[in-house]
Amino acid sequence: MRANPSHWAQGLVDEVSLWSSVLPATTIAELASGATPIEVTGGGTIFGITSVDRQENSNVSLTWNSRPNTAYILEASLDLATWVEIDDGVQSQGEKTIYIFPSGVPGLDTDIEPRIFFRIRK
Repeated sequence: MRANPSHWAQGLVDEVSLWSSVLPATTIAELASGATPIEVTGGGTIFGITSVDRQENSNVSLTWNSRPNTAYILEASLDLATWVEIDDGVQSQGEKTIYIFPSGVPGLDTDIEPRIFFRIRK
């Protein structure tokens, strides 16, 4: 029973990783000795938006680290609670991908809205 103090753990959580398969013993040993998940998976850049630039015509240029031969989903939100799918087939352009979000999108018009949040998913 979890109410029993003998089952309580004291401490803090540091660096949580989820894996889609069972890790080999050598990888577990590397992680236990202090290697990061990125180091044990062969390195590479961290996935995420690296640049958001408003252009003179009110379009927004989004740049993110990507992987070749991968498709991405772009979503936008005004409040971080409700997300609208903008494009579900953004093809990678290599190690970096640039997407031009046009002004005038109903409900997400960059000329009207003071801020718009974006997220990218694989």
